[in-house]
Amino acid sequence: RGPNGWRNVKRWIKNRLLLRHFQRARYSLVYSNTIVNGEVLRALTPLNIPVLTHVHELDYWINRSGPTNLEQVKTATTRYIAASHAVKKCLLEKQIPEAAIRVVREFIDLHSDSFRHSKSIRNYLAIGPSSRVLGACGSEHWRKGKDLFIPLALQVMQQFDQDIHFVWIGGTVSPELAFDLKTVACGHRIHFISQLPDASAYFGDFYLFLMMSRDDPFPVVNLEAGARGIPVLCFEKSGGTPELLESQKKNVLPYLDLKRMTDRIVTLLENSAERDALGSELQQKIGRENDIRIVAPMLMEEMERLHAKR
Repeated sequence: RGPNGWRNVKRWIKNRLLLRHFQRARYSLVYSNTIVNGEVLRALTPLNIPVLTHVHELDYWINRSGPTNLEQVKTATTRYIAASHAVKKCLLEKQIPEAAIRVVREFIDLHSDSFRHSKSIRNYLAIGPSSRVLGACGSEHWRKGKDLFIPLALQVMQQFDQDIHFVWIGGTVSPELAFDLKTVACGHRIHFISQLPDASAYFGDFYLFLMMSRDDPFPVVNLEAGARGIPVLCFEKSGGTPELLESQKKNVLPYLDLKRMTDRIVTLLENSAERDALGSELQQKIGRENDIRIVAPMLMEEMERLHAKR
């Protein structure tokens, strides 16, 4: 009875229908693309087939999903793919055996339309060609550090007295952000765009890409920016991004230290040769390690491995 009762009934029916579909289709493997599918995996237990759980989450989302979900996933899962070493470390802390985990980092399609047909954020926002544009991307969530963007922009503009714009793509403009944006000086040079179809196609105009996240497994937007030759800056202890930048330690700043990030940004604004070299190095690394044509066979290998053990 009541809303919760009806929701539980609907979930039970949905899971029963899913189980029946799997039974009729005679699938030989379940690939679960998140660690929050505990209830679904429990419903599929009667199939008695291997389950490969691909984990793209860290402590924050795992804990929010609750201990029951985690135990259901652990009971059902045969083997795990971790999207970064940070994710693997998190799984080990949840008492998941190391032998059951393989790290396969996130990937992008370097031959997609987004890379072949770039779009201009300058044209979209009417920003002049002489302005430097610093970009960020992410949802409206504490994890993503969107609340840090305006304070960082103000610090950079205080130190770098030239025409510069800050653009955040994704999420909404909360009342708190709107208030700050209206109140601060130079707010007209800080832009929040709620949504853009194929947002990464606009990254090409960014001089730097600022990963403000507090907790992020291995953000794909870093790959989408870096593959365009744009250097990425991030905080240490923030998840998988420091792994991407393992050879560019200067771009990994102390956790939430906006002063140190500001100093690094200004250094790169004043030294375009260093900026270009970092961007080129990151672009080559992503081409070698994160293209779908390189990563997909690793995922297939794990699926085939489980299938062969049946």
